Amino acid sequence: MKRPESKELDILFASVEELRQAETALKELKKKIAKNAHGLSDISDTKTRISAGVYSYWYAPEVNAKDIAFGVTGQLQPYTLLKLAGPISVGIPCDRCNKDLPIRSRAQMKSTMDKVRGGYAWAEGYRVVCLPCEEAIHEERFREYELERAKQRVREYELKGMPYRQYLATADWQETRCTYLANYVHWTHALECETCNADASLGVYHKTPDGIGKSYDLVLLCITCRDALVVAGKLAGEPSELNLVPKTVARQVLQAHRDRIGQFDDSPHEGAITNG
Repeated sequence: MKRPESKELDILFASVEELRQAETALKELKKKIAKNAHGLSDISDTKTRISAGVYSYWYAPEVNAKDIAFGVTGQLQPYTLLKLAGPISVGIPCDRCNKDLPIRSRAQMKSTMDKVRGGYAWAEGYRVVCLPCEEAIHEERFREYELERAKQRVREYELKGMPYRQYLATADWQETRCTYLANYVHWTHALECETCNADASLGVYHKTPDGIGKSYDLVLLCITCRDALVVAGKLAGEPSELNLVPKTVARQVLQAHRDRIGQFDDSPHEGAITNG
């Protein structure tokens, strides 16, 4: 292809050439750094050579650890060097126990510094924690999870023992219904009867008694389909107005979905919002 005559094109390719030269120079510089790292082997005093390698490992992260290891130990694998380097303290305390964090690798050093500068934070509010504290946190979380699950099982048992209408009047049911609607809208992008796709007079109903107190085994139906399933004996409990989806709840669910995906028009579904 013939190159067009253009001053702007000439400027562009001049910059490209500068980039290529810089990349070539960078490759050469990396080779030089590797060679200089290998040159650590010329240090005759073993103790000094090891100290130089350890110092280079921690304070010159641009140098490949394998090159430093080869210069110090004669081995490309940095395992021996890392044993010699051992953990160091960089003056950063664990946020949980306040003891200095032992740094054992460059990757850990980078990760720690990223967290200190405001990166990933633990849900408990910690930025950086030592390994013993990390294990303790996970143990605490597990105990809390088990305690919460035990409470949940007790509550589910209580809810299943209630008369159906009494259960529908609980805050537990309102939360369960909202969770089901949010999941339903997430997959369908609409509030419609699961049987006939009608978008008016909708309610959430239990298909079996096993679903009472839980967020599954539910179905979203219009009144017509609901009545048909009641006659067929395919719904649990006696449906009431407490099963219906209130206008405010429907609006909140649709708005949350629209905010989540950034695009959603709920205007066609205004008719699905009942008993406001």
